[in-house]
Amino acid sequence: MIPRGEVGLIFASIGASLVFEGGKVIGATTYSAVVIMVIVTTLITPPLLKWMLAEPKVAPSPDAGA
Repeated sequence: MIPRGEVGLIFASIGASLVFEGGKVIGATTYSAVVIMVIVTTLITPPLLKWMLAEPKVAPSPDAGA
C-alpha cells in the first residue's frame, strides 16, 4: 500500500471516531468514499506507472532490410 493511502486511512478512521458539537467529523459515506479511493489508487497505480514508464516500441522501418 502506498504511504499516502495509509495516511488517508489513518486520518479517515480518526475523523470517523471524533465527535464535534454532537456530530461525527467524518460520516459513514465520506469514510466509505475514502476507503474506496485508497483501494482503487493502490491497485491502479503500479500498472499505470509500468505502462507510462515503458519504453516505446519502435516499428522497423521499411528500409531496414535493404
